[in-house]
Amino acid sequence: MRIRAVPNEGTHVELYVRTLSPTDARDSQESLLTTLQQSAAVDSIEVVVTGNRICPETVAAKTEIGSALLKKFEQFEQWASGTGRTLAPAFRRETGRSLLTGESVSGACFPDRALAEYRGGSLSFVAPCCEDGTAAADGREDDRTWSVPDRVEELALDVNAEEGAPDNQHA
Repeated sequence: MRIRAVPNEGTHVELYVRTLSPTDARDSQESLLTTLQQSAAVDSIEVVVTGNRICPETVAAKTEIGSALLKKFEQFEQWASGTGRTLAPAFRRETGRSLLTGESVSGACFPDRALAEYRGGSLSFVAPCCEDGTAAADGREDDRTWSVPDRVEELALDVNAEEGAPDNQHA
């Protein structure tokens, strides 16, 4: 299994899930996928299973899918940094102890669900994410958060979806 190359034209969405058959979120996951499939704003969709964590030092990380997941994780971090958004706490790097060996292991952790949106072959949005402390018109700090369902809804409505916000204040 591998992640397909991102098409150079149109809007391509990758829906990242921890499992294809979640016990507690099945209806929600099915609803997201159905909405994306029915959206006129989305030209192609890929579902990618991430598992709980990918550790760079493991043999699994050197497989085609393991390597692709680590590259995507880094690409998402770069996107967030370049757009003034943060992916934490949903996306995180953590270190823990192996239950089998007792050794310290670190890894990239994807959230239960994530969405990556590409327009014309370029990464244009990642959810979940948070826009950190932009000054609102009234002077207060305005932290805007996008969940995966928020973004799927915006794509379905195609309301300023290209800007990544329901209004132009956060674009």
